Amino acid sequence: MSQWQQVYQLQGSWQEQVSSLYNDSFPMEIRQALAAWIEEQDWDVALTQESVAATLLSFLLAQVEQLCSQEQDFLQRHNFKRILQQMQGKFQASPLHMVNMITCCLREERRILCAANMSPQVGPSSYYHCLLISSSPFYLQQEIDQVVKQLQNMQEDFEYRYKMIKSRGGNTYLIKWSLNVYCSVFIFLNRHKEIMSRVTSAVMEIGTLMTSQLAPELAAWKRRQQLACLGGPQLTGEERLQCWFTFTLQSLFLLKRQLDRLEQLIQKVTYGNDPIPHQKPQLDEQVKQLICSLIKSSFVVENQPCMHSQPQKPLVIKVGVHFAAKLFGECVLVPGSHGTYLCSPRNRRFVITNKPKVMDVEPVNGCLAVDFRHMVIRVRRCTGSIPVTEELHTLSFEAQLCLQGLSINLETCSLPLVVISNSCQLPSGWASVMWYNLLTDEQRKLGFFSDPPCASWCQLSEALNWQLNTNTGRSLSVEQLDMLHDKLLGPHALHGDCQVSWSMFHKDNLPGKSFSFWEWLDSIVELIKKYLHAIWIDGCIMGFVSKDRELALLKDKEPGTFLLRFSESHLGGITFTWVEPGQNGESKLNSIEPFTKSILSMRPFADIIHDYKLVADGAIPENPLKFLYPDIPRDEAFGNHYIHLQKKGKTCSPLHRVQCTFMGISYSGVWPAG
Repeated sequence: MSQWQQVYQLQGSWQEQVSSLYNDSFPMEIRQALAAWIEEQDWDVALTQESVAATLLSFLLAQVEQLCSQEQDFLQRHNFKRILQQMQGKFQASPLHMVNMITCCLREERRILCAANMSPQVGPSSYYHCLLISSSPFYLQQEIDQVVKQLQNMQEDFEYRYKMIKSRGGNTYLIKWSLNVYCSVFIFLNRHKEIMSRVTSAVMEIGTLMTSQLAPELAAWKRRQQLACLGGPQLTGEERLQCWFTFTLQSLFLLKRQLDRLEQLIQKVTYGNDPIPHQKPQLDEQVKQLICSLIKSSFVVENQPCMHSQPQKPLVIKVGVHFAAKLFGECVLVPGSHGTYLCSPRNRRFVITNKPKVMDVEPVNGCLAVDFRHMVIRVRRCTGSIPVTEELHTLSFEAQLCLQGLSINLETCSLPLVVISNSCQLPSGWASVMWYNLLTDEQRKLGFFSDPPCASWCQLSEALNWQLNTNTGRSLSVEQLDMLHDKLLGPHALHGDCQVSWSMFHKDNLPGKSFSFWEWLDSIVELIKKYLHAIWIDGCIMGFVSKDRELALLKDKEPGTFLLRFSESHLGGITFTWVEPGQNGESKLNSIEPFTKSILSMRPFADIIHDYKLVADGAIPENPLKFLYPDIPRDEAFGNHYIHLQKKGKTCSPLHRVQCTFMGISYSGVWPAG
């Protein structure tokens, strides 16, 4: 089944996520009509070779043109012609832009399919394979039980007959019958070898299962947890892991009980060279090691350390501020089968104020868990060799579990975290956490920033999109991501596999600016969260638009049309540009100095737009903002967000009496800083 056929069968919210991937630049009609051809092409190669991208573009346009000529329905043929014209105008000058767009769509489709398949309703076939393999000890248990009962019965019968023969001085019939019984017992004794072979096979099967199925699935879950910390796809697969771990643990303890039964058996009936007393100690040790290994690997950090005030930025901890973490055991334990035990966090370079806590069985799923809700780092011992925000630490958790006669020392650790002493270090600390978890799946690579690797633009753009979606509730369009690409790498850099260094992303200032790319972007995210969230969610803010792109969008629009974009020259600023009639019938563009938090904290931005007046040459003040791009009446776009109208008739607080009338600056071709 092709990828598109799988996508087409999705339902509900999954279908809505797919729908959001496509727009007029790359319509869903083309994706469906040319699904087979699109999925056959090597788009990754085209990302790095412009000649290949140009060839694919020509083939794509030719196929769309063929769709136009073959379509019988007049309306559909008209739509294909319109799409063809749009694609020619948008992509012919930049084939790589088309390749990057299709690559992103295909990658997002795969991500959505993966997330849908990982949901509880749809489990992979390997899950059932896991159950099938680990079920053999249960069949073996029935066989051993049956053999033990038969041997016990025959032994009792043999002893009874033997005593009768001795008491009666010998009887030919009884002696012959007893010899037959003895022969039958000997036949069953020979089954010891077969049973031990079956037990050995079962132990090997479970060991193979843990290596080939459980370990990779646990590693994949931990990797998904890393990406979920960055705002990526929601963490899934935990219920399946619990099922796998629990079933495997039950199988191992069942084997342990079976070996104990065999020990009881040979105390009653045995023979020379019996394999049970020779092989059982080794099998006991193997089963014990597998149980300990399984329990230790199931002990994980379910919720990574996170300050209560920064739920979207885990793994950045400020000294003196409370933070939380949750430990979890993936195995379901039978009540009463284990002893209570303490779990405590530690780090040799921190002083952590938190008492050890008892891990308890969660009533919902039967797994052991402990929730540290009020940990505090009081003292931090600095090394001084690298910047504080690039110095990585792990928080270790230790415990001891007594389980059915086994004492198991448990230890796990958090993902690498950054410890800061001042809130102004939070953006830099979070940048380090993002870079680490995006580029490595290693859990304890604390020297990562001694030589940090580069990220491809595809990786970084996906992570930035997660950031915007998690923190502001709205993802970025392909055009907005293109603007960020040009902002970071320049308009002439290739899309796709273009490499971004750590210094370029976080340390080096943007050309002509006093701040880095990440400082600029993070300040915008914070501005949206605190002051612009509602109108950002409603799509009123175009936001990430370059000045050149803004000019191209507005130059043919009617007077009064305006759009909102984030400032490129100020940290955490937003401005608007509008079309105004000029001399000789030519339109000109006006812009205004960016609004920052100092103004937006006093007056909502929607009210500023509503009340804005332009004063020029003694004329009556007039609001020049008429239509939100492309042609939405201003009050229709922002009406639900006007605070002053909602409070009409009430006494205004001092906050709403602040004067926010600004003088616009007209320009044509020359843009003010903003």
